[in-house]
Amino acid sequence: VTGVLLPRLSALHDSDRSAFRRLFRQGMLGMAGVAGAASAAVWVLAPWIIHVLDPSPEALPSIDLLRVLVISFVLNAVNQIGITHLTATHRQNRLALVLAAAAVLNIGLNLILIPEFSATGAAWATVVTQMVILMGFLPAFGSGKDA
Repeated sequence: VTGVLLPRLSALHDSDRSAFRRLFRQGMLGMAGVAGAASAAVWVLAPWIIHVLDPSPEALPSIDLLRVLVISFVLNAVNQIGITHLTATHRQNRLALVLAAAAVLNIGLNLILIPEFSATGAAWATVVTQMVILMGFLPAFGSGKDA
């Protein structure tokens, strides 16, 4: 999706800011909708999915782990559109700053959470990191530079 949106958003950013905002909003809502629907399906089907992959009783904790990771999937999908927005609006410096801060945060969270919570801690670290990335992108979406 982002491969299709980037060239179009880049062109619109330079020529038609109103159309840029509409296309960005449509891309964001579309990506969130598709990712949300897919994640909801995985959430509901998690017991079956895990059973198909590994029917042993030892695999049962993976159900909750999968459910945490699908939260991250939705956030990541939305963040991909955010990356496209920042690239199309020539704000790669902000993109680099947000992603660098998120990488440091993710490493720190993993160092803290994995010893205590194992894979579940790593999964929640990923969710928190994706949330922080989105929060880092949000000010750029309404900054007026794309208006």
